[in-house]
Amino acid sequence: STASGTGSQVITVLIGLGLPWIISTSASLPVQVRGYEKLQLLGKGGCAVVWLARDLGTGRNVALKQFPKPRSGNAKEAPGTGTLDPTAKIEIEVGRRLFTENVNCSGYAIDPAQFPGIRRIAKLYDVLDETRDVWLAYEVGAKPLSDHLFDVKGEFYKGERVYQIKHLALYEHFRQHPTALRVFVQDLMHTVAYLSSKGVVHGDLKPDN
Repeated sequence: STASGTGSQVITVLIGLGLPWIISTSASLPVQVRGYEKLQLLGKGGCAVVWLARDLGTGRNVALKQFPKPRSGNAKEAPGTGTLDPTAKIEIEVGRRLFTENVNCSGYAIDPAQFPGIRRIAKLYDVLDETRDVWLAYEVGAKPLSDHLFDVKGEFYKGERVYQIKHLALYEHFRQHPTALRVFVQDLMHTVAYLSSKGVVHGDLKPDN
């Protein structure tokens, strides 16, 4: 999710991401994906891995989410023939409903003037179903909201973990300018309202996401 220091632009919600955005430049880059060049690892979750990648057709950067296809349990069965994680199926269904089906000239399936929250959701550009993995190419976000609000450092003191929390510029901006905070929350609610109109519940809405 992203947020600007001015308070005039608001967050981008990546549906179902649920991953810690810890950038690792030293991570190995396995076999490349058809049509994309992997650049670096962005994060790992319980059911998926997300890479920063370049779309070789358009040149734009994308967040490439990798869902491995597990074995079904039969040792003789080839990799990639097991059941795909339900999370991937939901993301594909929702992403297609919002961004790839009945898209109009605005690039969305609905008029952004009617539901401005649609502009705050990272687009699903592409779905690749390969032998071992399913890959979802999303619009790239940035750092989580929490990283724009706080800098948290922990250390041990007398056997206990204590934390030092530093409030960052965006946090101070919201404190000093309540109108900016109201605009931010209003746009967030526009996003949630749009998802609700499509029968979608985020399920894990928090600053880290």
